Amino acid sequence: MLHLIKRNLYLHKNTLILYLILLLVYPIYQRYQPDYEMWLIPVTFIIFFIFMADSAHAFRVHKRFGSDGAYLFQHSLPVSKKQLLNAHYITIVGLTVLTVLLILLYDVNHFYIEVNQVKVSFIYGFIATNLLAFLISFPTSGEQSRKQRPPMFIYILSILGFIPALMALSFVTIGLFVFDNPDYFLMDIGIYYLVFSILTAIFTYIFQMKRIHST
Repeated sequence: MLHLIKRNLYLHKNTLILYLILLLVYPIYQRYQPDYEMWLIPVTFIIFFIFMADSAHAFRVHKRFGSDGAYLFQHSLPVSKKQLLNAHYITIVGLTVLTVLLILLYDVNHFYIEVNQVKVSFIYGFIATNLLAFLISFPTSGEQSRKQRPPMFIYILSILGFIPALMALSFVTIGLFVFDNPDYFLMDIGIYYLVFSILTAIFTYIFQMKRIHST
């Protein structure tokens, strides 16, 4: 399985090289950011955009596999389906963790959605968007996507943006009509989104594993 993980990471080598560059550049960024904060705003926006684009690692790994056309090839390799599944999950989770570390390092974990006092941290939305891809777009396996899978851009826009915003609006509405106070909920609801995404990823993994054992 180690070779499968190495293969998956190799397919993601451009991202890893970019992350390495960000790590190497960080000491310079940290040194000059306090004195030249205004000048570095475009750099911060570029970094934030990179992390947003990486909110769907599963899509990019699937594309580098060769998309659905390579499904039969992947399952014809001299490895078990269980190994393929485990390698896929380890790759996606590993890349997600690595990106999270960079988000924290560059301090771009801001509230990107705010509805009154209900907020969502970017880091929670980022992790949730990556984990929900298992259920929403790749419920069968990492090498085969759902037939009606939305494009990656639409997926990110919906799962990272629309759904958290709708959740925040729902909390404000409940506060207004149930507690007569739209600011009743003063919280970062991203943690609930994160927990939900973790549970769905675990459920999807168990379902896929059972499906493998039954075939």
